[in-house]
Amino acid sequence: MQSRPIPSALEVNVSRGKTSATIGSWCYDCRQLRKIRYTYIDVGESAQLFNGVIYPTHNYDLPLLGIHLLSLGKKKILVILDFQPLFRDEAYIAKYFLVAYLDLVDRAEPVKSGAKLDSI
Repeated sequence: MQSRPIPSALEVNVSRGKTSATIGSWCYDCRQLRKIRYTYIDVGESAQLFNGVIYPTHNYDLPLLGIHLLSLGKKKILVILDFQPLFRDEAYIAKYFLVAYLDLVDRAEPVKSGAKLDSI
């Protein structure tokens, strides 16, 4: 993976409003992924937000991936992972979405004891 240039004004910014926020962005790419963009927003204890979007290279049959982590205060945390399909047909959706997850569920082995169970 290599760093990809972004406009310097988008690398790090500090807003000057009622509540100040620090905003930083990073961008990368590699052979399979044409753009990997991360943005972090820190508004102090009231909110921290991390957003990432991964775009596959045009000759790979992969969906786009969005990652969103939001911490709103000390007790509210929201995690969102979403795939943006390239196509809307049933076969494509089955390949990358619910069927893939259900396959993981089907192959999962229960953890019955030990440190692993404690960490879960």
